[in-house]
Amino acid sequence: MNGWAWRLEWLRLRRTHRFLAAAALFITFGMSGPFMALYSGAIIARAGASLSVPPVAVTPAAGVASFVDNSIGLGLLLVIVIAAATLAIDHRPAVSIYYRSRARSAAALLVPRYVVVTLAMIAAYSVGAWITWYETAVLIAMPSAAAMVLGNLLVALYLAFAVAVVALLSALLRGVLLIAGVAAMVLLALPVAGLVPGLGAWMPSRLLTAQHTLLGTAGLTDFTPAAGVAAIATTICLTLATRYAYRREI
Repeated sequence: MNGWAWRLEWLRLRRTHRFLAAAALFITFGMSGPFMALYSGAIIARAGASLSVPPVAVTPAAGVASFVDNSIGLGLLLVIVIAAATLAIDHRPAVSIYYRSRARSAAALLVPRYVVVTLAMIAAYSVGAWITWYETAVLIAMPSAAAMVLGNLLVALYLAFAVAVVALLSALLRGVLLIAGVAAMVLLALPVAGLVPGLGAWMPSRLLTAQHTLLGTAGLTDFTPAAGVAAIATTICLTLATRYAYRREI
């Protein structure tokens, strides 16, 4: 069953075009982000002739930050919806019975779905991030490739955490829209909780800023607490998701 389940998930990903949808979004913002960072002052000045916009030196970090700021909200929402549609095993009872009658355990169903959709969403984001890197290098200046790689890995860790939250909710709730809605509220609540003094450095959502802040003054140690919490929380969510899915199964 395991080998067949892995193959099924790859086929499902290809046939539903979910990866292409996510990649198209991140690619669009990756292509427009550095451009907007470079010419935003001129665009604002043309939009309102009475506005006085002082010239500001545009850095590579600003080009990448434009991509992150513009893409991450809508991109994360799309990731949540795609993950919910993938992980909601019991959304269609007839299909659920078919899969569960052939699986040795809940993990045999959950793990392939989680891994495939997580890797697909990370790949979609990474394509957009590296298009941003190329356009920033052409239009502004060459960003540090090492900092980009490290930032990409930290954002990938956050995406793995976000999909794990969806996986846990898919074991507790029924319905794609309900799962996606609750997951969105949970993940959006984390940055708000990070406003509490002393908690910001520990919130997994802090990892979303790594892509551009590592090009500036931030270092890896600034994200170590958030990365540790994200890794532990991902493990806990997947463990609980498997346990609760098994209980539902029996």
